[in-house]
Amino acid sequence: MNSVCWSRWSSITLKVLSLDRILASKEAANRPKDRLVIPVLRDTLATLAVTKRT
Repeated sequence: MNSVCWSRWSSITLKVLSLDRILASKEAANRPKDRLVIPVLRDTLATLAVTKRT
């Protein structure tokens, strides 16, 4: 997966981090609020991986 994604919202194009890069940054930061979201990001990445295979 690329570390940067482009997303278009209305007439604005945004450069955003991919979920795997966001997960890596949350793990590296290791703050309590980041630790809370890590399982959600992992589950989302796993769901996307399964969806891509089917």
